[in-house]
Amino acid sequence: GLADIQVSEKEIEKFYEQNRNSFKRGETVKVSHILVEVEKDAKPAAKLKAREKAADLKRMLSEGKDFVEIANTYSDCSRTKQVGGDLGYIKRGYMPPEFDKVAFALKKSEVSDVIETRFGYHIIKLVDRQPAGFVPLEQVRDFIGKYLQEGLRREKITAHVQELKQRARIEIFLRRKGPAGTGSV
Repeated sequence: GLADIQVSEKEIEKFYEQNRNSFKRGETVKVSHILVEVEKDAKPAAKLKAREKAADLKRMLSEGKDFVEIANTYSDCSRTKQVGGDLGYIKRGYMPPEFDKVAFALKKSEVSDVIETRFGYHIIKLVDRQPAGFVPLEQVRDFIGKYLQEGLRREKITAHVQELKQRARIEIFLRRKGPAGTGSV
């Protein structure tokens, strides 16, 4: 039946090889950050205060304080504050250009100086880096299997509908208007 369509390992591998370019990925970096937020239309004094707070946090980190602890306590990034500032793996272009430029230049475990973006002041830590390349087959095997299964299911349904159409006796009645619109056939 349609529910038990199986896709072989060979078919999955063949699809992966033939569509390798679809599984290309650019370099990604796993970063954590601490954000000291600045309102878009902040006055110079407010910006200066935020910059000083960020500089203080950077100083604390330089003195050996834990990045995760500082992020949990002081970061204004509501999305990452509870997880020690962890942004996960990001591609270029996910964050503002000033952020990317620094994040992609850091060495593993290195912490940046204070940098400014439209969101405010950040301190970035590089946790890990994945070079550009291809997503390994292991990571996309299930996705490809489901994709191929769905394609086969659609083919089977189409074939089944064609078969039903061929077996069916279809009669079409056309209604013709009789004289003076009497509706006779």
